[in-house]
Amino acid sequence: MVDGPVLALDYGDARVGLAASDDLRWIARPLETVRHRGIAALCALVAHRVGELGVGLVVVGDPISMDGTVGPRSLRTRRFAGRLAAALPVPVVLWDEAGSTARAIEVLHLRGSNVRREKKRGGLDRLAAAVVLQEFLDAGCPAGDLVEPASPPPSSGPNSPDSGVASIDAFDRGGAADSPEPEGS
Repeated sequence: MVDGPVLALDYGDARVGLAASDDLRWIARPLETVRHRGIAALCALVAHRVGELGVGLVVVGDPISMDGTVGPRSLRTRRFAGRLAAALPVPVVLWDEAGSTARAIEVLHLRGSNVRREKKRGGLDRLAAAVVLQEFLDAGCPAGDLVEPASPPPSSGPNSPDSGVASIDAFDRGGAADSPEPEGS
């Protein structure tokens, strides 16, 4: 594995939580929550974060069912992870995120935070990413399920959310659509 911090994603249909580790890969911290505006835009944003933070590895939380089966959410996440791996100069691994949202809610309760408000503001998503990342770090950063880069699917037309070249500006980082700020830090 490449040296440097680890970036983790809690991938969702509407929002994506991001978290990063320190350089020694001991401690995870929530970074931001962004609105999902298409795979190409998300890959561009993550690539920007990888360069900006000097990330050496990206972990994508895989929502495997509690019984160990791979359902529709996990399949969508795995397809995204393949596209992400093709867009990044660093390895991407899948890590079981089962129960991460419940543990993030527990942390919010312990902090005395309003869970409903944090969920609305995206705090739950980035905290869930930090929970996934901390579990990965605590396990010793195993190689896990290394994701093979995938080819982008054929564009479904000029108005497709994944068509064309995306930039990080194509992302809504929460709040209003024209807000350049992430949903908290």
